[in-house]
Amino acid sequence: MNKKPLIISTDPGIDDAVCLTIALFAKELDVKLIVPTWGNVSLEKTLNNTLRLQAFLGTKVPVVAGAKLPLVKEAIDASEVHGASGMDGFDFPEADQSLLVEGLAATKIHEVVSQSPEKVTLMQIGPATDFALYFRQYPEDLDKIDRLYIMGGAWAGATTVLTTNITFPGTRKQPRSSLTWAPRAWTSTWLLWKSATRPSLTRPALKKSRLWAGSGK
Repeated sequence: MNKKPLIISTDPGIDDAVCLTIALFAKELDVKLIVPTWGNVSLEKTLNNTLRLQAFLGTKVPVVAGAKLPLVKEAIDASEVHGASGMDGFDFPEADQSLLVEGLAATKIHEVVSQSPEKVTLMQIGPATDFALYFRQYPEDLDKIDRLYIMGGAWAGATTVLTTNITFPGTRKQPRSSLTWAPRAWTSTWLLWKSATRPSLTRPALKKSRLWAGSGK
């Protein structure tokens, strides 16, 4: 089986820790790089949480520190949900500092993509800052990206809300970043945050999410 090369932008948070665990052990995926960013809590904490999680799991994927702040607006966090550390209530081992690589996140993402013999998939489960900076600095990489998966967006009653309006964490925290690269997306998949909080999706809700995704599949 040919594993799909994957880069993950994340802000763990216990929810992202679950997602990372699934991705790291998925037979179909080859996680090449993890980019912690500001989001649920500060970059210092999301970076530490990523390294602690890998120490717990025994995985050895390189980690590069992402953005400390949004491009435009003031940073907001979700420490009231995830706790002060972002993963309060869970006893993880000390961070594995050997996995930390030096350099700018956009540059390290570019290195992975440009050196990969296969097209690389990107997955955004935190704010979009680092992918926005990456695409702005390395537009020549667009043809080397297979798919872009985005966790962001929410419903407001019966209305599906775009990133230009009020949305939940990933895109609400950095709507300007989402707009920086989303219109240029080749094949993108938008996963509405609400779909992760409900046991099932009704057919009308699923139809709305497909319409909201625009040209994505």
